[in-house]
Amino acid sequence: MNTPLSRKIAVAAISLGIMAVRGGGASADEGGFCGRFTLVGGEKEVAFVDEGASGASIGDTRAGWRILNDEQGEPVGEVHFVATVTRVAASGDTVVGDYVVTLPKGWLTASTLYTRSSATDVSQRAGNARLAVTGGVGLYRDVAGEIEIEAGDQPRYLFDLDCD
Repeated sequence: MNTPLSRKIAVAAISLGIMAVRGGGASADEGGFCGRFTLVGGEKEVAFVDEGASGASIGDTRAGWRILNDEQGEPVGEVHFVATVTRVAASGDTVVGDYVVTLPKGWLTASTLYTRSSATDVSQRAGNARLAVTGGVGLYRDVAGEIEIEAGDQPRYLFDLDCD
């Protein structure tokens, strides 16, 4: 059957448009998450480990975990972190944070540098932060991208992952 060239071009254009739309949002590649998507912070536990001098000092550690829910409130993963104080100042304590995010079909790692008004106060809500995705396993073996954390009672984790 001979299909006119104009129809072939139209079908190709529609197919490319569908692929572009899919690339712009979250995709459940093989049951995982890639592309741009948002998860919402749920239940959490955070602890402060005081090393050396009493109170905030270099080497002190904040560590914890948080459930990550989809926007419908269903748990889809967790984030685990260890943040080490690297600078103590009146303007805020600087910490270097290492994160592991578990998602369907694997997990990924990310790192960040941010300032807290007080590293010792574990009652503080999550602050705004931008994390560089540094690697992963499973579906996320070759991942690259960023995670932006928007502060709030239920912080929002804005993922931008390239899993190719």
